Amino acid sequence: MNLRSATMDKKNEYKYLQFPLCLIKETYKNVDHGLNLIIRFGIMHYALKIKYNLQDVAVQLMYYYYRKQDVLQKDIFKRLESAADRGDLITDQDYNGFIQGKFEPLEGSGIMELLEANPKLKEGAILNYQLHIATSKGHLNFGIKNNDEIIQSYNEAKKIKENFEDNFGPDSMPSVKTNILLDLRKNTNNIDILRAYIGILSLIGQRNFISTSKPVILSRMIGAKSKDAYTFFSDDPMIQPTIKKYSHRYWMDKLLDTLAQRKFIMCLARKHERKLFVSRYMEPMQLAELLKSRQDKHELKKKQKEALQHLYSTT
Repeated sequence: MNLRSATMDKKNEYKYLQFPLCLIKETYKNVDHGLNLIIRFGIMHYALKIKYNLQDVAVQLMYYYYRKQDVLQKDIFKRLESAADRGDLITDQDYNGFIQGKFEPLEGSGIMELLEANPKLKEGAILNYQLHIATSKGHLNFGIKNNDEIIQSYNEAKKIKENFEDNFGPDSMPSVKTNILLDLRKNTNNIDILRAYIGILSLIGQRNFISTSKPVILSRMIGAKSKDAYTFFSDDPMIQPTIKKYSHRYWMDKLLDTLAQRKFIMCLARKHERKLFVSRYMEPMQLAELLKSRQDKHELKKKQKEALQHLYSTT
């Protein structure tokens, strides 16, 4: 794959990538390409939220122009080269903007004026800065070979999302821990574990747990958030083997057990009951206590309602 990951520190265990559920469907066409769409959409989605000021943007742009030309967008590099040829950008060929070991590329370069005068260059420079921050060690901790690859994949994924939502309404946007996504990507023989994990997270959202069913989990596994989407997706010959396999209780139970054993989720269900309770990983008793607490709360509300009915029926 073109997208490579760096070693992640403890802080980055709690960084998340968010992306549309429908992108799972792309992993059935081509696993590597589908996962790249998911990861690169997530990177861009994260990057676009990063705040900036133009001076920091300019400094980062010049550093990439001097030292990371292979990462910088080709269009932006060409615009800087043209500006340098015209004399609108004054470059430092000897020291690449470093003065006594400190990077000071702005003074006398004309880069700030150039950015203000060229909206396309400014837009691209801001995005370069946002991608740099997003993938830095304090954030997602990725190595990017080329910004254009991220942008191209994001635009492709965004179009897939838009087409999906035109037909089926707003898609679910699951958030997956970056390190888990990368660990599961390393072994695509276990791609169904990742699909199921993403699908379950799309159901849980920001809640502690949800009640659901195995057919609903299967639907999310193929990237379908609704019955209409499931009906449409299930006609795809590349998806039908997955539906056939996990429609059997044995295989779905085995998949859910594997997710629990690997501490991705926790699942509780009575034997032969359709409904099951699923959460992000926690100890079984912890999930049971949450379920009991909700049950007690509902019982209390029921008793309060009955008490009010009794009160007003006797006055």
